[in-house]
Amino acid sequence: MRTTCAPGGRIVQSRRNTVMSAAASACASGNAAPQKQKTHYVVKRSALSCTANPGGPKEDRTPDLCIANAAPRIESGDRLVNCGAAFRVRFKIICLACHPAVTLGAVMATIRQRNDRWQAIIKRKGYPLQTKTFDLKKDAEKWAQQQDRLIDTGDWTDKSEIKQTTLAQLLDRYGEEISTAKRGSRSEAYRIGRFKQQDLVKYSLLAITPQMIASWRDARLKEVSPGTVLRELQLLGHVFSVAIREWAIALPANPVSLVSKPSAGKPRDRVLTPTQREALVGSCGQCQNPWIKPVVVFALETAARRGEILALNWKDVDLNHNTAGLKITRTGQPRIVPLSPPCASMLASLPRSVSGPVFPVSVEALKQAYERAVGRAGIHDFTFHDLRHDALTRLAGQGFSVLELRAISGHATANMLQRYVSIDARELARKLAVNG
Repeated sequence: MRTTCAPGGRIVQSRRNTVMSAAASACASGNAAPQKQKTHYVVKRSALSCTANPGGPKEDRTPDLCIANAAPRIESGDRLVNCGAAFRVRFKIICLACHPAVTLGAVMATIRQRNDRWQAIIKRKGYPLQTKTFDLKKDAEKWAQQQDRLIDTGDWTDKSEIKQTTLAQLLDRYGEEISTAKRGSRSEAYRIGRFKQQDLVKYSLLAITPQMIASWRDARLKEVSPGTVLRELQLLGHVFSVAIREWAIALPANPVSLVSKPSAGKPRDRVLTPTQREALVGSCGQCQNPWIKPVVVFALETAARRGEILALNWKDVDLNHNTAGLKITRTGQPRIVPLSPPCASMLASLPRSVSGPVFPVSVEALKQAYERAVGRAGIHDFTFHDLRHDALTRLAGQGFSVLELRAISGHATANMLQRYVSIDARELARKLAVNG
């Protein structure tokens, strides 16, 4: 690049740009009369030595800033707001220390008219090309100033991806990359599928606001229970969190975190009577699938979850010490559960493979067969997970301590365990009478 010193001591480097100053161009060319062409000046951070002032500064700590002499259609001040240039012109560098009279400003975008509209184009080194079209020129200039200011302050982010990505696409990516690694991937995939039926997923990520999330929440509460809405909001919030933290999607904030959540509601309090328990086990014995009854008996005796039961292998069962090791658990922490004599006797009677599953039955087959068995037993509203509640309540009644119950159930805290234990006030009254 050829460097010369213009009249007045300016160091001039010829380049291409879109902003010009008539007075500066005239000075740089040596002509007294101003030209229509305008030149824009930039002071670089690197050291500059002016040929007109050999003793000038060898180190210029001024940041990269645009400067321009006052000229028609250019407003003096901290920023250039109306350059009025829509054609390519020269780009020049001068030494600010030798010419302190110039006005500092910021690099302006190209503002050009296209088909009765105004297009703003921003080209900055280290940043992608930005363009946007407006009906009014002042709107284009205002937008360009905003983008320049964000770049100068380091707050600019690329919003092209969040403008083009819909919530449905984000949910698809989450299902493929995150949900598949979870143990409850099937139930989460079902929840994502139900969520994608909502109108909310059609919007781009940039268009989704907390107000839209709140409106969806209120409409959803009229259809399902608060607990279901809470779980769906938790899933949606995690989707946005993963997008921001791990996928570098430049969302300004997680819109779900700004929305109040419905309460989980009262925990289920379903416990079987001895008669109902016997009727349920007998009804399970009538199922065509011979593995349904053993699964239910194991659940009633150990308080294990359905997934933990179906993942149990024979190599983890020790009938000599009446224990079973649950390797795959909800918390991710393996635990060993004790086997009651009825449970150990039931396991000893089952056919087995060397290291295969103890209960070779699928989740769907167990779910359907269990629901039919509950109906035949004449029991209303008793899910498979309620077996865990019933088992822990009976174990608590047998005098097991909180620590012992947590070791059996695998609950991380006593508060979570409390949701699964129902204390009968009549039993407490009998104990008071005995102690009194």
